[in-house]
Amino acid sequence: NNNNNNNNSNKRVWKQYRARVLVAEDNLINQKIAVRLLQNFGLKVDVVKDGKEAVEVLTNNNGEYDLCFMDVQMPVMDGYGATEKIRELGITSSVGNNGGNGGGTGGNGSNNGGEGGGNGGEGGGPIPIVAMTAAVMRSEVQECFRVGMNDLCSKPVDVNEVAGKLEKYISHTAI
Repeated sequence: NNNNNNNNSNKRVWKQYRARVLVAEDNLINQKIAVRLLQNFGLKVDVVKDGKEAVEVLTNNNGEYDLCFMDVQMPVMDGYGATEKIRELGITSSVGNNGGNGGGTGGNGSNNGGEGGGNGGEGGGPIPIVAMTAAVMRSEVQECFRVGMNDLCSKPVDVNEVAGKLEKYISHTAI
């Protein structure tokens, strides 16, 4: 019998990554939750409050981010418009991205849009963009893929879901 419960015994250790992530989110509380959650994975996290800022930061730092989590509903420029602009500008990820560009339309009864094909670890491909949305309507999900988002994360965010997205898109940066 070990009745001496150590507070650290229930603390999960998450896989660690050496990567830089941009979070585009207008809600301050959601920003703080996202940053704290992503920092648990060892990530360097930067935050912007709207899509316009996301486009500016990614343009000015092209190739320096490994992944972008993008809220879809934000003032000034929403996540859909920002993603279209990012794809139009050809913003890339840091070297070694294996995420691919997804970008399907979710047609023919498919609910997951296009799956990312991957770059075979060659790097410099289109930056993976993961929508953060409470959307459950099929049309909203399809819109995410139509504008060039690679994937979706539900809100409120679930740590296991985020862990899966990190593994899918930035596994090459694991330490």
